[in-house]
Amino acid sequence: MGTKALGFGVISWAFWAPGKKQSRPDISFVPSLLRRRLSILSAGAMHVANTALQDERDIPVVFASRHGELGRTAAILEALAACEAPSPTAFSLSVHNTAAGLLSIVRNERAPATAVAAGPLTLAMGLLETVSVAASARGKALLVFAEEAPPPTYADVVHQDTVALAALVDVSHDRFRIKACAGDGGGDKPAEQAYALAALLNAEAGDVRLGDAHRAWQVQACAAAH
Repeated sequence: MGTKALGFGVISWAFWAPGKKQSRPDISFVPSLLRRRLSILSAGAMHVANTALQDERDIPVVFASRHGELGRTAAILEALAACEAPSPTAFSLSVHNTAAGLLSIVRNERAPATAVAAGPLTLAMGLLETVSVAASARGKALLVFAEEAPPPTYADVVHQDTVALAALVDVSHDRFRIKACAGDGGGDKPAEQAYALAALLNAEAGDVRLGDAHRAWQVQACAAAH
C-alpha cells in the first residue's frame, strides 16, 4: 500500500489465557484487599504487564482493549435497569483504563499511561501507539492488551475469549516491522489476534495481520520483511 514500515524491538513479553492448570493469573504482587476486587480482565492485564516489565521502572504504558471492563459495566447497567444504585467500588473499577491505573498504583509507577479502544483494530492501534510513545520516551514503552469473555447479556453480539498479552517495546533496534496492508477477511476476533502476535513474538510465525476484512496492519519479523 506504499506505507512506510515502522521498526521496533521487543525486550520481553508475556501472554496469558485461562487454561486447565491455571484458571486465574498470578497477581500475588497485588495487595490482597485489592486482589479480590479485580475482574479477570484487570487481573490478566496486570499479570502480563508485571511479568514483561520485570525490574524496569517508570516505563510508559499503552493499555489496549476493545471492550474493556465489559462484565463489570454490564452489571452496573443491570443494576440501574432494576432501579438499584451501583456499587461505588464497581463503578470506580469499570473505567476503560482501570488496569493501567491499578498497575501504576501497585508498582508505584509515575510514567504516563494511555488507553486505546479501536474496534477490530485495537491491537494494531495499541501496538502503533506503543511504538510511537517509545520513540519519544527514552526508547521504551509497554503494550498491554487484554480482553475478557462477555457476560451472558452480550454473548450473542460480542465474540471474544479471555486473553492478555504484554510486550516491552524498544525502538533502539529493529526486530519487527509494522505497516498498513489490505484487510484479509479474517482476524476480527481479539483473542485470535493476540494468539497470532504471541506466536510471532515466540518466533513461531514470520508475520501476522491485525485487523479485519477492511483494514489491517501487518507485523513482520525483520528476517521475513521485504
